[in-house]
Amino acid sequence: MDDHAPPPDSTGPSGHGPPQARTGGSERSPRDGSTSASSLADGVRRLVALHRDARRRNTPCLIFLHTPWGGGVESVVKEWRRHLLGERESLFEASCRAGGGTYAPLRDIVSRYVRSLDDLGLLDDEISTLVSHVSGVLGLSGLPGLGEPPLRPRAEAGGQLQFFEYLGRLFIGLGQRLPATLLLLDVHRADSATRVAVRYLCDNVFSDALEDFAPVGMARPRFPGTVVLTGTEEAIAGEGLARDLQPRRDVHLLSVRTAEEASFRTVLQDDHVITTLMRTTGGSVALLRELLESLPGRLQDLRHQQIGALQDAERMVLEALAVAGRPSRPDFLLRVAGVEGDAPSLSSLAELGLIHRQVSRGELLIDFPSPEARLQFYERIPRERRAQLHARIAALLEERSRLGEAVDLELIAHHFLHSDAGPHAIRHALEAADRLHVSYAFQRANEILVTVLDMPMDDPHRDQVLTRLVEVCVAMGDSDRAIAHNAARLQCAPADEHAAIHRRHGELLTERGSYDDALQRFDAASAALDRRPEDPESDHDTERLRIQASRAEAWYGKGDYERAIETARDTLRSIPDDCAGEPRRLRLRLSNTLGKVYLFLGEYERALEVFQENHRLARDSGWPDEEVRALFNQATIALQQRRHDDAERMFLDCIAFGEETANPLTRAFCLLNLAVVHHKTLRYAEALDAYLHGLAIFRQSGNELQYAVTAMNLGALLDTIGDPERARALLGESIEVSRRRDIKYFLGRAHHIHGLLELGAEHAADAQRHLDRALDVLGQTGASTFHDRIRIAQARAAHGLGNHALRDRILRELPCDGDDTDTREVRAERDIYRAVFLLEDGNTNDAIPLLEGALAVVEELDVHEHVWRARLHLGRASRRAGNLRRARALLQGSADLVEHIAQQLPEPLREAYRNTPERRHVRDELLAVEHGDPARPPDATSLSPTQWDAWRDQYAEIIGEDPRLHQIFRIVDRVASADSTILIQGESGTGKELVAEAIHQRSPRNDGPFVKVNCAAFVETLLLSELFGHERGAFTGATTRRKGRFELAEGGTLFLDEIGDISANTQVALLRVLQERTFERVGGGDTLSSDARIICATNRNLEELVREGTFRLDLYYRLKGVVLDLPPLRERRPDIPRLVHHFSRQLARDGQAARRFSEEAMAWLVRYSWPGNVRELENFLRSMLLFVDGPLVELRHITQFRDFFADGAFLDTTPEWLPDTLRNPAAHPTTTPPPDEATQ
Repeated sequence: MDDHAPPPDSTGPSGHGPPQARTGGSERSPRDGSTSASSLADGVRRLVALHRDARRRNTPCLIFLHTPWGGGVESVVKEWRRHLLGERESLFEASCRAGGGTYAPLRDIVSRYVRSLDDLGLLDDEISTLVSHVSGVLGLSGLPGLGEPPLRPRAEAGGQLQFFEYLGRLFIGLGQRLPATLLLLDVHRADSATRVAVRYLCDNVFSDALEDFAPVGMARPRFPGTVVLTGTEEAIAGEGLARDLQPRRDVHLLSVRTAEEASFRTVLQDDHVITTLMRTTGGSVALLRELLESLPGRLQDLRHQQIGALQDAERMVLEALAVAGRPSRPDFLLRVAGVEGDAPSLSSLAELGLIHRQVSRGELLIDFPSPEARLQFYERIPRERRAQLHARIAALLEERSRLGEAVDLELIAHHFLHSDAGPHAIRHALEAADRLHVSYAFQRANEILVTVLDMPMDDPHRDQVLTRLVEVCVAMGDSDRAIAHNAARLQCAPADEHAAIHRRHGELLTERGSYDDALQRFDAASAALDRRPEDPESDHDTERLRIQASRAEAWYGKGDYERAIETARDTLRSIPDDCAGEPRRLRLRLSNTLGKVYLFLGEYERALEVFQENHRLARDSGWPDEEVRALFNQATIALQQRRHDDAERMFLDCIAFGEETANPLTRAFCLLNLAVVHHKTLRYAEALDAYLHGLAIFRQSGNELQYAVTAMNLGALLDTIGDPERARALLGESIEVSRRRDIKYFLGRAHHIHGLLELGAEHAADAQRHLDRALDVLGQTGASTFHDRIRIAQARAAHGLGNHALRDRILRELPCDGDDTDTREVRAERDIYRAVFLLEDGNTNDAIPLLEGALAVVEELDVHEHVWRARLHLGRASRRAGNLRRARALLQGSADLVEHIAQQLPEPLREAYRNTPERRHVRDELLAVEHGDPARPPDATSLSPTQWDAWRDQYAEIIGEDPRLHQIFRIVDRVASADSTILIQGESGTGKELVAEAIHQRSPRNDGPFVKVNCAAFVETLLLSELFGHERGAFTGATTRRKGRFELAEGGTLFLDEIGDISANTQVALLRVLQERTFERVGGGDTLSSDARIICATNRNLEELVREGTFRLDLYYRLKGVVLDLPPLRERRPDIPRLVHHFSRQLARDGQAARRFSEEAMAWLVRYSWPGNVRELENFLRSMLLFVDGPLVELRHITQFRDFFADGAFLDTTPEWLPDTLRNPAAHPTTTPPPDEATQ
């Protein structure tokens, strides 16, 4: 075991429950009424109040305790521990200390937390897997259930972010299984890498950086407990951990400066302290005053007096302890001090208060009473003596390492660097930096390498240090320092390395966007390579290929596409088709640049050909990162071509690849583009989720450009769904980042979207300001893509400001010529608003043909937000023209589409979407038309007789007239003929299976089987066998081969009910079938194909399960091809009389008429909430009617079953429409055939 053990456990044996305070003295509370009690209690009260409030609201809580010097919190923390102990709450804590090791406090908390989970029987496979993911970096060992650490990804920024993500998910998972409070002391003493990790956790796990941007109900999961951090004001407040965090609702900064005096008073009033002073002074107050007056002015002076009186051996042990910098074993310190043969008495040092003893993991360790005391003593030691002691400690640790003991390389390097070891220190520092680099502790690796750089050394060693510094700075995202260190290599590296150094310099400049400077560096690289003598053993030719590949990428970034194509093509001709190794990868890289140029130029077919070949080459070569790059680019082409299904499928595959390669940035780029797909196809809930996840990753990674893009897109979506405040905040973020980074294209786009937002809010002046800025900025870039759209918006703003002349001039100057898809859409948008302005000017005749043409285009292009808008205004125009029938149909179509889109949103967001000013206009216009036609009541659903007859035949088993059922029928009509996966959501008993059967019967597969599986009825192993079949002998009892439901459903439809209840393993197996359409029987090796349409159903909230981590996100996206939400019966009460009459006829005995229901009886049934929905209603009627003898069901027949209604609730009053419904069950809410003829 390492002699330099970590700090002692600060929790009880299992870490479960708060520990006893470690400070000496009684645990007695201060006397009531004392000043100290009041001051101290105030700090504790604030802590307790915040903690209790967070628990009451079931929200996380992050609290920063700080003082000017970091001290003075001991008493507050001590009382806080006492409170948690009294409440029987769990506490896990750790202290940060100088020289304590990278990630040491996080390792301590995780280790104790996991052990506590194991002690309580709460440790499961998910937590064990997450622990395994972080164990190699944190240095965890010996934990229960800990397997081998998985292969670590490349040591890059993406790898660090992936480690942080795993660590965050681990803390969330631990908190979900065992709610607890976390306490991290003295964060100002943590090393730089630990502070970065803690900052990530504070930003994304202990609080949420994006909480203000997430709509209601879509917040990301966080650690479900209170987290308290203590430290100095500088480390906490100023530029420290809490920077930018305090405005969040669940983040609190508490200064305990006033508690410092209270802490002193508490100690002085302690019984133990009073007893000691009385014993020392013999109880004499005069002697007590004399004692106090004899104390030196500073504690350091007292320490100096005490140390001056020590024996040499005692002082040498203290020197060894100060240089060691952490709690250490006495025998180790004696060896370092060189006094083994003349061991001093450590008891005298303890009695003087110069050291204190502690036990950690069964070992006795000694340490200074405080970090300040250690530092004060360390600074008193002469420099030469310190260097000797550092060298001695380093040698002892190195010796132990050679003997096979686990010793921290960083610790050895630390002591060698503070000695006069020269090259020996450099070697160990490089080893430690490499270890820290692959552990994602980039900041700490950088500190060590910078320290080494100041030491005298030869050129080869300096080049090694600079080479590592370049890559560490790249991983940290510090391109300026990386470029500076790379340039410095030219002064110490051998001449034959200069070409590679210039090339690397150019690559760094390219990544920064300095393309002209980068191209100059590539020219310098080529010149240096030409000067280098050719050597058959060198990589001369390969280096030339590297330079050319980087040069082509720089030309592409600069926008000189001709030179990019020329460079890439010429270089590709020089690489043989059958090349291997790095030339093969460079071939892939050049092809990728070529494909990107084609993509940007709109030559999609050529680009697609290139990326498909790259995908094949990467797959054959076993390069998953290049494989996902090629697939991503293919998906981007599909998105540009509006092949949304193909784009979605490929982006989902890329996300799965990103999970496998542990690259969160890959996942973020895919999420951003997947969100665009969902955004364009009206799947707004999925788009919101994908945007938020991508935004979080880009923010965490420091990728400001993509953060600005994602914030801009998310802002546009939030504005669309009626959340302008969050949209403004996000667009403000995007504008600020784009302005600071001088990214004019996205700055202009963000101003454009902000202008549209203000138009929707009817703030014409603000809209005009943003739109003018957008046009100006985008004009500077030469980008004309959005010019016409901005001008249309400017015309709308001019109209809002009453400047009709400017409005008309802008629209006249917009020819919108061309037949491509984008131009046709822009032209249609222009014509919609031209017609709107004509209508407002009273010119209906000219408005109608414009709207008819625009509507035809946007319906063809499926631009749904323009579709309902065009229907709205054409309906308005038709109403003014006196064509009420056409107006009603158009307005109803507009209202139906608005409602369809609203249903795609989470419940809390639907009303906001419906109630934007323009969408309210849809409802108002429809009501106006309906009131003008007495043949229909105001809430009628407009159905043509043809549509009604068709539905009566097709959906005979589904009873109801609720408009949401009509919307479901419309969707089923559209999707039944396709093979897309369908997810049916709804409470138990709402008719999910009936809808699934209706889809099957309406599909081309209706001649095939309809196979049903209730996934909740099987345990995991049996469900796998049920779905995929099994071979003989696959498990005990498998005596014959058996086909699974996928085989039985061949050519038909497979209905998977209760899909939300399947296990993690079954989710993986199902995902594979959905992706690849292949599977194997349990116990078999033959791969079978599947040709069955999948329809899934669930009564659970899959989005919530995804957030909880119990349902796979990639499977969730696969299942949500089409989503049907079935309303519960309590939300369509007017359908209850229809269902009652329907079931009454079904249950009538042979030859008997269906029983009628009295008004009181029907009122009872309508008022009840029916938690089991239609199935519960049917079961009740089936049982109740057995006890009715006559033709009329009265209230007394129902109330004799009062116990049946115990689980539900009742409306306070009977609906006003009920009497009419009883007289004619079909008369409300729509004019439809009577129930015995109805098919809905």
